Formats: sequence, structure tokens, C-alpha cells
Amino acid sequence: MTDEMKVTGADLILMISFDLGDIFEIENLKKILPKEQGYDEKKGEEMMRKVVDPSYLEQKKSALLKLADLKVKIVDDELRELNDRELACELYLLLHNIGIAVVTVWIHLDNVSLSIDQIIKVIKMMTEKFRDAKCFIKKSTNILSQDTNLYHYITNSIVVPLQAAIIFKNEYGGLDKALDEWKERKIAGRDLRKKLRYKGIRVYSMVFIRKYNCSCKTLKEVVKKHSKELVGILTGSDEWKQYRESTAENMLKIDLSLTKDIAFFMIPDHFLGIFSPSLNDYCKPYEEGDYISREEDFIVPIELAVLMEMMISAYYFYLTEKMEMYSERNAPPSEIVLLRKEIEEGLDEYYNIVTIEEPAITIIKHAREILRISEGVQAIKERLSVLDSYIRTRYEEETDKKQLILTILFGFVGVLQVIGVVWELTKSFEQAFSWGIVFSMAIFIIYKYYSSIYKYCNKISSYISRLFRK
Repeated sequence: MTDEMKVTGADLILMISFDLGDIFEIENLKKILPKEQGYDEKKGEEMMRKVVDPSYLEQKKSALLKLADLKVKIVDDELRELNDRELACELYLLLHNIGIAVVTVWIHLDNVSLSIDQIIKVIKMMTEKFRDAKCFIKKSTNILSQDTNLYHYITNSIVVPLQAAIIFKNEYGGLDKALDEWKERKIAGRDLRKKLRYKGIRVYSMVFIRKYNCSCKTLKEVVKKHSKELVGILTGSDEWKQYRESTAENMLKIDLSLTKDIAFFMIPDHFLGIFSPSLNDYCKPYEEGDYISREEDFIVPIELAVLMEMMISAYYFYLTEKMEMYSERNAPPSEIVLLRKEIEEGLDEYYNIVTIEEPAITIIKHAREILRISEGVQAIKERLSVLDSYIRTRYEEETDKKQLILTILFGFVGVLQVIGVVWELTKSFEQAFSWGIVFSMAIFIIYKYYSSIYKYCNKISSYISRLFRK
């Protein structure tokens, strides 16, 4: 049996995606970011330019900001090696002006000696148990806080303040004023939540294994001999030792890296990269900056894919919620048309995110399938088709109502004229009234059959059109 791999250097990346509830101007939002967090736009732009079409970046519809660095401390009896360590942690914020954001947490596990089970435990702690994880933070200028874990720091310092500022900006007259109202606790959490298109957050994990104890000479040999360990890290499963070799090898069948210095794999919600054991064959010497640069080649495309996934999810749930509301009340067609336009604009923004370099093109293409983004897009299009039918029905109903009202008005005028003529001829109230009733019934019968005949003719016309198209 192959000796178990021991990880001596790795990066754990968490991506937390969430809805901001409304459109906004990115340049305006930058002005209200807390000064203590700070941000480095230049660094984020350099990372994005390696992946995204520059002409798209110039439109200022999205931005990647590097926030202030943190130190994190993981507390767990089974991870004693990490208990006394303050781990370097980088924070990034990816924004899109249609109201979607992704916070990326990049934790460096340098100079460690962790078994596969310990790595898996860290992954599970930071994903499945993220809300209650004993992972405490401190900023570069503060002493370590044992009261604030990483999850609460991100939600309370980044996610919720941004949501409050953007959702209530119109109500309070600007992003800054809305943020002040939230800080003074004048905005209730339940009111904020009601206005979100997607109510929760989603957490994705990515692990890059930089260094490890292994007798293998090539990366191909590592992937083959340690397939079960790698799949255990990729899936975050405690049962990795029970996997069949063939099952593990099949899960690692698609390597999205184009070069031999690194391998990269993905499954739903989880991503794994591993560097070659003989890096000096590709870069002499392979230094810290080389690791970071190569990881960025994969992290940024996945950030964009996660952003796209939340974008589509937010619009799908928003559209579904609105359609359920319309089924309970008769909304005017103009309101429904505005909804359709809003959804179409969201889809346009999704399609406008264009990558220009490999491996980003391949990674995002694969991620669209793995994260079921393409399915989400198709589901939205199907609902839009249903919405189109509903709009047509509502327009027909509105037209019928208007026709009925006009018929009644003109009929009423006609009845008065008939009554007047009969009265002039007969001077008999009974005859005039009787002829008025007869004329009213005639108008009603004509309107009733006219509507039926009109609709029937439309059906025949549509049927004939389909026959000719065939």
C-alpha cells in the first residue's frame, strides 16, 4: 500500500457568494467601504486583467478589491499544531453592479505537517460548520479576539452592511445614509431579508496543496498513486480510505490545468489544485510569488463562476417569487413587462462576462456545467416563456374589459336614442322601454358572439401559421 501523503504547505480558499438585493454604482460603493477594512483596487485589477476582457473592465460593471489582511487562529483539539498559530489570511471582494458579490478568504497554511484527515477536518470546519467554526480573527492592528469568529466577521462587517446600504439607498437618499441608518440599528434584519432576491449565502471551498512529503517524482505519478487522498481532500469526505481506486481515478479524470506544474480538479462546490513535486523543472527557482501567481490563474475564474452562479440563482428565485405573487393577484401587464425586462438585463450581464485567456476559458466553461449554471439559465428562460404567455393573457383580459366597457357605454347611448325615437313616435312609455330592452339584448348578443368568433378566428389563424412553418 502507498504511504499516506503528508501536507507541509497549502492554501485554503473559501468563496462566500451572496445577493446585494439591488443594482448599484461600484464607484459610489467604494466610497462607503469602512476605512479600517481598506482596499487595494490595483491588485484586484491586475488579477482580473489576466482573465477578463479589458473592454469589459472599462465598463466599471464589476471590480475585484483586495481588502485588509487578517490573522486567523483555528482552535481544535485534533489540530493542535494549528492551535498556537496565527495564520496569514487575505480577503478579496468581487462586486457586480447588478447586485451580486463574492468574498474570497485566502488562508495560508505554511510550514505545517498535516495528515489527510486533518486537512479534511479543516475543510469541513470552514464549510459545513462555518457559522460555528472556532476560527477567530484579528486585524493587523488589533489583538486577537476570541469573541469574533471568521463567519461573523464576514457577515457583520462586509455582507450585511453592503446589503443594507444598497437595498435602502433610495429610501434614505444614498448609500452612505443608508449605511448610517444600519449602524444605528434603524434597519431591521427581517426588513432587509425580505428585499433580497436570494435569501442565504453559499460557501465554496478550494484547496491548493503546495508542498507535501511524497516519494513520487512527477505530478502524474502523484495523482495516480495518491488518488484516494486527493479525492478525500476534494470531496471533504472522512470515508476516503474506503474509496475504490477506480472510483478515485475517475473523479480525477478531468484535469483543467494546461501545464505540468499543477493539476486542478473540480466537483460541485469544491475545488482542488496540487503542485508538482519537481517544480524546479518548470521555474528555477519556484518561489512564493510563483505559487501565488499560478493559484490566481485558477482562483479568479472560479470567483467569476461563483459570481455567475449566484447571479443566476438570485434572478431565478426572484422571478419565481414574483410569478407566485402574480398568480395570487391580477398584476397590470405593464408591471409584468418591467419584470421581464429586469430579468433579461440580468441575463445580458451574465453573458457579457467574457474571459480571454486559458486556463480561465476552460475552467469557466467546465464550471458552468459542474455548478449547474447552464441549467439555471435554461430554467429562467422557461419561466420567461411562461411569463410571456401570462402577459398575453393579461393583455387580452385588459382588452376584453375595455371592449366591454366601451360596448356598454355606446350601447347605453344607443338605448337612450332608441327610447327617444320610439317615444317621439308613440308617446308610449311602455313601448319605448320595451324597445330599449330589445335593443340592449341585441347589443349584448352581438358582443358575446363577436368576442367568441374573434377568438376562434385567432386560433384558426395560429393553426394555419404553424402548418405553413412546418
